[in-house]
Amino acid sequence: MLCKHVSEIQAMDNTSSGAPPTIAGWTKLVNSKGVPSAWKAGDPAQCRRHQADDLLQMLTILDVNKVELPKFVAEDLDRIPGDGK
Repeated sequence: MLCKHVSEIQAMDNTSSGAPPTIAGWTKLVNSKGVPSAWKAGDPAQCRRHQADDLLQMLTILDVNKVELPKFVAEDLDRIPGDGK
């Protein structure tokens, strides 16, 4: 969802000004189709660690570039794990 949101923002920027995407550093984390680069590690835990690092880098890049992030909400709070409060 995050990549889709960024793609929409970049498409709006390109159509209005004719300029290339303005989110510096984003292309290092996504492939040519605009989705996160896949990690192929022998160890699943290592793969998840790389994916988590990439997600944090994505959020950092978007924050530095002052990109407004989409808001996610839970429709049914009973389905969210927690301590029951």
